[in-house]
Amino acid sequence: MSTKVQWQWLDDSGWKDYDSSFSIKLEAAYRKGSKRVDVDTVRFVDLGMTNAEAISNFTNLKEKDKKFVLGVQRRKDDHTKRRAVMRMETKAVDFFNDTVFAYLPSVQGKKLKSKESDMIDAIKNAGGDVHNKLTRKVDFLIVNASEVASTWPPAKELTDAENLGIDIVSEEFITKSIMAGSQVDHTLHEVKIPTKAPTAAAGDLEGPPPGSKRSADDDEEDSSKGKGKGKAVKKTKSDLKKSDAIFSSNLVGGSEWMGVCSYPADDEYFNFTLKVDSVKGDAVLGTIEWPTLSAKTKFKGTLKGNDFTFQEYEAIAGEDEVQLPADYTGKLTDDKTIAGDLGDKASKATFKLKLTALPPPPSSSSSSSSSSSTPVDPLYLKLDTKYSGVCKSISPFLLKIDTRWVLARWGTDLPYEASRRDASFLSR
Repeated sequence: MSTKVQWQWLDDSGWKDYDSSFSIKLEAAYRKGSKRVDVDTVRFVDLGMTNAEAISNFTNLKEKDKKFVLGVQRRKDDHTKRRAVMRMETKAVDFFNDTVFAYLPSVQGKKLKSKESDMIDAIKNAGGDVHNKLTRKVDFLIVNASEVASTWPPAKELTDAENLGIDIVSEEFITKSIMAGSQVDHTLHEVKIPTKAPTAAAGDLEGPPPGSKRSADDDEEDSSKGKGKGKAVKKTKSDLKKSDAIFSSNLVGGSEWMGVCSYPADDEYFNFTLKVDSVKGDAVLGTIEWPTLSAKTKFKGTLKGNDFTFQEYEAIAGEDEVQLPADYTGKLTDDKTIAGDLGDKASKATFKLKLTALPPPPSSSSSSSSSSSTPVDPLYLKLDTKYSGVCKSISPFLLKIDTRWVLARWGTDLPYEASRRDASFLSR
């Protein structure tokens, strides 16, 4: 019988679990005697104190919880802003007992990162064994799903594992099992070996990126290459003007944009939603919601052509979870995408937003029924289309739109109506 460990932090409303991967990381650091573990670029957990020292920082702890408090989560810019951190142990079955895993550096990268080392410790704590080479004794080969999907040709160890009858699974199989306290269905986390090279992303295609200006040399090169049987292709004036297009028509009051802020150096990713309240001239005002941080802020920005710069300047909720002010420099790369980076160049943080909602068009009065209008469709998902991708968890997914309908009535005093339903995620 082993123990299941879950690390938690004290929110204003009660104790909240750290996600499984960070809980594993924190447990590994605790066992090694580490004094500090970064949560993200803004916060860290201070483990360099005794239980008595930790609880002395707080007056709102319940008596039954005090003995489990072993650390303090602090803001990096202000150590006085803090949250209690608790380590909870429960009895758990050795659910990986007699199960053998392989965690190969040649598949994970040149060498195991601290994250993988922590995962190995978690497997052993749950009764499992980890080998550094493939044999018939190995039950599972653990891989990074996104790395496998993006690497061509596939690593030799992947085909070797397949030939030996070893199941290839993502790291999420481990984290989900640890969270459940039992071995979950591994088939939900199987990773398939790619059978062809991954399709190049837009930024990897030959030629200048969308929105960039072309030179005369570029045009001459295109015309010399030609297309088909030796026919030269000369760019038209309309093609050349596309690079000068303005994509800001959808950045309007009432629009919503959803995306991710990425800190690759720390392997941290935060979902956020930007809601535009008003656009007056080149001034843009609105709010930003950070669901995983339980935070909400106000922002003010400037829109000039396709350039959109903005600053978070005031916290509405979760002021301890966000660092303000925060500056963003972005560009509309098309009418549904904003991408850019944060003002803190040292962090190399970037963000990308996609348009998810537009305000409904104003209802027409009977006196203007003869005027023509073009409906604004707030939903950019088409019937019977499929979208595939990779969740950061990491889990491959396939999204299929089963049913979609939009009812719009124009030329009357009836408001624009839109309904959408039955969008389902199908595992594969």
